[in-house]
Amino acid sequence: MMAGQRGAALLLTFLLMIVLAGIALAVGVFAQNSVVIGKTQLLDRQAFDTASVGAQRARQAFAAGTWTAHSTYTEVFPPAPATQLGEYSVTISASSPYTITSDGYVPNIASAVARRRVTISNITTSTNLALNPH
Repeated sequence: MMAGQRGAALLLTFLLMIVLAGIALAVGVFAQNSVVIGKTQLLDRQAFDTASVGAQRARQAFAAGTWTAHSTYTEVFPPAPATQLGEYSVTISASSPYTITSDGYVPNIASAVARRRVTISNITTSTNLALNPH
């Protein structure tokens, strides 16, 4: 071995270790971001589903006459607090054709980390829910 080449293997190994550490760091950051994005998407979907449940609950209650126009109703979904997925607030417009607006909140209205809105329009008192599900 020549005198000038004695540290070449050490320098090459050091550079390889730096490259491998950079790759490991990039993989770690990517994995962390994937977890955060996945959690955000899950909460967003939960809020949307909760708002959808609120809108359908309002349609059924309005058609049955238990909920009235120009009113706002707030409920936890599902009703058992131990399994609570979210909370929704439903508003039924004042005049026909009625509009039902449902806002879903996860975990609840007071400390929402995700919120979605679902609106159902053109509902009349003669709307047959069996024939017009949307």
